[in-house]
Amino acid sequence: HLLRTGFAAAPRSSDLVKLLNAVDPEDLHRAGAEFMKCCGVAKEQLLAAAERIDLNGRIASIVLESEAQLEQMLPSEAVVLGPLEGAFRGQKGGISWLHNDEN
Repeated sequence: HLLRTGFAAAPRSSDLVKLLNAVDPEDLHRAGAEFMKCCGVAKEQLLAAAERIDLNGRIASIVLESEAQLEQMLPSEAVVLGPLEGAFRGQKGGISWLHNDEN
């Protein structure tokens, strides 16, 4: 579906792009591991990432914004618990892998 019809940006996607662009280029090679550290972490702890040495604050901000985007898009009775897994597939073209490795 994605390759045939294209990708429609969700509301607030530009906020996610800005947050990703704020990550230092030399830190991008560790982004996948940093996303993984955010899995299973409570929202309050992600909000306090700047106070924790084990979490990257910029990556935690991306996770929080992603959760906020889901909460905006899903029905009000849905509950967003947090990320199940963390992966960073590069700044460009990563979305085209979505259906290939997330099924």
